[in-house]
Amino acid sequence: KTTASLQHPHILPLFDSGATDGFLYYVMPFLDGETLREKLNRETQLGVGEAVRIARDVADALDYAHRHGVIHRDIKPENILLHDGRPIVADFGIALAVSAAASGRMTETGLSLGTPQYMSPEQATAEKQITARSDIYSLGSVLYEMLSGNPPHTGASAQQIIMKIIAEPVEPVTRFRKSVPQNVAAALAQSLEKLPADRFESAKAFADALGNPGFRAGEPGSAGAATAARARGWALATALLVVGVVIGATAVSWRRGAVSGMSSRRAPMIHATVDLPPDTPLALRSQPVIGFSSPVVALSPDGSLLAYVVQTTSGTMINTRELATGEVRSLAGTEGTIHAFFSPDGEWIGFLTHDHVKKIPRAGGTAATLCEAEEPVLAWWVRPDLIYFREGGSILSRVSAEGGKGERMLRPGEPSFGQVSDILPDGQTVLADRMSSSFGGDHMDIVATDVRTRKTTMVVHSGYGARYVAPGYLLFARNSNIVAMRFDARTRAVSGEPVTVAANATQESLFGIVHAAASNNGILAYVPGGDLSVGKLAWADRRGAVEYLDAPERVYGQIDLAPDGQHIAVHAMDVHDYIWVWNTARREGQRVVSAEAEGFPVWSYDGRRLGGSILGAHMHTVIHDAAPVAQIGAGVPVDGSGLAPAAFSPVGDVLAFHASLSPFRIGFVGLGQPTRATMFDAAFIGFSPDGRWMTYSASARTGASEVFIASFPDGKIVGQVSPAGGIEPRWKPSGELYYRNGHRWYATHVATAPEPRWNPPHLVFDVEFIDTPGMSYDVSPDGQRLLVVKLARAVTTSRIELVTNWTDLVERQTRRGK
Repeated sequence: KTTASLQHPHILPLFDSGATDGFLYYVMPFLDGETLREKLNRETQLGVGEAVRIARDVADALDYAHRHGVIHRDIKPENILLHDGRPIVADFGIALAVSAAASGRMTETGLSLGTPQYMSPEQATAEKQITARSDIYSLGSVLYEMLSGNPPHTGASAQQIIMKIIAEPVEPVTRFRKSVPQNVAAALAQSLEKLPADRFESAKAFADALGNPGFRAGEPGSAGAATAARARGWALATALLVVGVVIGATAVSWRRGAVSGMSSRRAPMIHATVDLPPDTPLALRSQPVIGFSSPVVALSPDGSLLAYVVQTTSGTMINTRELATGEVRSLAGTEGTIHAFFSPDGEWIGFLTHDHVKKIPRAGGTAATLCEAEEPVLAWWVRPDLIYFREGGSILSRVSAEGGKGERMLRPGEPSFGQVSDILPDGQTVLADRMSSSFGGDHMDIVATDVRTRKTTMVVHSGYGARYVAPGYLLFARNSNIVAMRFDARTRAVSGEPVTVAANATQESLFGIVHAAASNNGILAYVPGGDLSVGKLAWADRRGAVEYLDAPERVYGQIDLAPDGQHIAVHAMDVHDYIWVWNTARREGQRVVSAEAEGFPVWSYDGRRLGGSILGAHMHTVIHDAAPVAQIGAGVPVDGSGLAPAAFSPVGDVLAFHASLSPFRIGFVGLGQPTRATMFDAAFIGFSPDGRWMTYSASARTGASEVFIASFPDGKIVGQVSPAGGIEPRWKPSGELYYRNGHRWYATHVATAPEPRWNPPHLVFDVEFIDTPGMSYDVSPDGQRLLVVKLARAVTTSRIELVTNWTDLVERQTRRGK
């Protein structure tokens, strides 16, 4: 009835309507032509005159409808028919009919009528009162596309587009098409104002401005331009305010559905971006000691406060942002933070430094030290009285929330739980990443282990970095995506199919670290960027210039350069782990064949032997010559405990190995004889060219990791080489001793007769790189180039993405599965 009452030359009339067999129908005239969408698909952009004419004709139709009390609500190219070049607007009244049928329930359920690219901001936020000015915005979006080739806002998903409509100003159309007249650009800008009151008061006024060469309302100094300028300033605040509103709505709906574990109706899923100032970027990869880094974002349980670790000129610290207001605070006293986490009530923020567990009130104040920790990585405040934390790579410990001595949850001689990623609400069950047949992150499995009984349950195959989210969800990483499933914490079982809720999240599959956090009411915060473990082999010279090798992008582990300077042995991580040798002269690589997972390659001094490990079993030795690399048997068993070879002695009669990586322990085995020297706590051992001395890094004396020289084989320390921190020493045949501290490499020449003597080390390389497990670098024979693994892609440190109501996707998928 609504549509039939509209009689206008640019409105498609309705002849009849009714119902048959339960289906509604209506009858309209057949028009021989095409839609504006089909024309744009073919031509992309229209002539300025033609585009303005179409827009003015449609505006005339809209003005007629608006004066008769009808708002279209879905103006888009698909609903504009072209009959002999004359635009005819179709589908009048459809949106209104749906709205009436919903009896006002649309906004309650988060339903917005319209097509995302052409929605007005008030439609995007599902406001109950939609006026004629909403149609003006949509028509402006159609005209913008006719002139520029694209709508004002585009994105990879409807949620991204909607968030841009709400938060981002529209670029002037003249940026994309300079031939657009000033009056048309000005009228278009005014039609696309965020606030309805700043747009034209009627579609007729919009049409008149398009036809008036003297119209200048959108030029600098005008109300329209001022509003556009202001939009840039408050765009982020608007976005976060919308997210804040959604947080409140989600919290209400969650509470309503808490009895059944799910809500029947939730707020709309929205994506928002938090852009960080350039002087405080995210402190990604802030853990320089053992290759592990820590998640840099955290969310309060109620989703109201975002905490994130930033890099300042003086180091790292915690910033917070109230999502409902956009207020930002820098928390004094959190300097040196690598990871932040919230208390169960959200009133405290716990945080880790490189050697302590601390806490601070959420609004700032005095930070309290709770306990010492050995290179902590992750922490969880699962219970009000207890904080759990992972230290030394994979050791699980806990401390009272009031402070005290940290307690390791392992007795001497017991194995680790693996890479623990979360603690379930019972405080006794851990979620952890467990290696399957390889060390590569995407090939880890997620397991649940009871810390009392040590009973382990398989949860998910192929995933890592799992986090439990109340009241019953599991978030984990897979192939650079964040995936969610329903999860019963009591039975430790997932249900339904995995659902991707965020793509291209920044993570480190090698260590199961995901830079993401979730609240208990359906808010997800994550850093976009992809897998930081994927890298490329590269040379860097002393000036910092980088030359990438044309070897494949992979997740790489330990690197060792053969004495000839041409053959690079690396621990490559693919479907299976293996030792892989890249010939820089031939520009080709070859895998060292083994049925087992291999890793941690080490060349002998003469380059004829290549030591490696079969993970979890024993070491083996391989031979390299001009022919392909070939394995020659099991080689050197080390009582089943040897994890990784560390270095051959110059003569080749002794092989040093890492007996443990957590904590680091070094042992020796005689090649061809069963004797072995006593093991001691140290890492990254190397031999002097004459074989009388050894170098290693350890933290027993100073508390920080330093580089020492000791006699071999008795281990008597001669002296400390690094004055202020150092790991991964390499003692080259030239007598040069290299080590690194973070991303800076130092060197000194060591004379060994009669006793070792050296000058203070000097800086030789300063290079950003991927800190791989094991030895993460090598140096060319002439000492002029550094061999490292560089990131395969740029790291995002300037923004955090927010996603609301991701749980609804999981619920829908679970219901479909049933």
